[in-house]
Amino acid sequence: MNTLKKIGLTALATSMVASSAAYSADAVVSGSFGYTFATEGGNTGGDSRGIGMRNKLNFNFSGEMDNGWSVSANTALLPGNFATSSQSLYMTMGSMGSIVVGNGWGGIGAGFDAVTPTAYEEAHDGFATASTLDSMGTGIDNGNIVYYSPSIDLGGMTVSAEYEYAPKANDTYVSDGGTAGASATYASGEGLAVRVSGMGISAGAYANEVDRQATTSTTDSDATDMTYFVNYTMGSVSLGYQKGYIDRGNSSATTALNTAKTVAASAGFFEAEQMSIAFNVNDNLTVSYTDQTDTYDAQSESVTADVDMDTDSINVAYTVGSMSIAIVDSDQDNVGWDANAGSASRQELSVRLAF
Repeated sequence: MNTLKKIGLTALATSMVASSAAYSADAVVSGSFGYTFATEGGNTGGDSRGIGMRNKLNFNFSGEMDNGWSVSANTALLPGNFATSSQSLYMTMGSMGSIVVGNGWGGIGAGFDAVTPTAYEEAHDGFATASTLDSMGTGIDNGNIVYYSPSIDLGGMTVSAEYEYAPKANDTYVSDGGTAGASATYASGEGLAVRVSGMGISAGAYANEVDRQATTSTTDSDATDMTYFVNYTMGSVSLGYQKGYIDRGNSSATTALNTAKTVAASAGFFEAEQMSIAFNVNDNLTVSYTDQTDTYDAQSESVTADVDMDTDSINVAYTVGSMSIAIVDSDQDNVGWDANAGSASRQELSVRLAF
């Protein structure tokens, strides 16, 4: 990513914890401009086409303290109205690891969001229904604190761990630490992840649990997300496999049947697996194929049968410096986990310029 502007700031002097260390900081403005032409079809509501924009703007401030620790703060703005979409504060503590406090930045779960190899975007991108693998940790991705352990070398493999805690389980950006944004169904939540890498292998596992409020039904349980993945790269070829589960904790199959089939709904059990292969033709051109099967389970075959929502996607991406051009062709069956909904298709031409 090319830096648009970098400004040395020497007027920042602050006190953090017990350190009272003054430091100088750098400010970096970065982002991207993206333009897409997309067509959508199938038997889910007719054909459509149009041109869209995907612009991003980020401000990052970083500096080093006298004790060797470093601190950085990031603010991301939404395109169009330039409203704040996320904020985060990072503190890197040398051999003690790192701590991040953030709002809207995603937390650990964002790092496990459909992570098998792809040339450009995830298989489900652009479709109306968010997939299970796209929803890992969304219940605790706002107003959270995350700890990243230092990496440990074990026989040529690097191992690290991550822990996150959110005092309020909520998927809405909260501008302050007051009463706003509390969930009527869930209380606090926490997650744990482990990563392993080395010898061409990249693997990880993540799980979280969100406590249900005591005022809700005693027949329901806490909500849980779980996923694991294994990617392997050999030369110009990369292979990947990922599986994920989401249980919203509602024990009533009838309630699950009458609730909209979305991962955000407080009913039903979701299970997905994804396989990908990517090939780097050269330093600029990459081609990938992804197959994803996402299953909805109302937790009772006598009420409704399981439904598989299948998605296939081919990506071709060409990069020249800070500019990338991509073509995407994706198909999805049983849209929205509805066996009667039919199929949908999506084709996209995208041009993106990063700065």
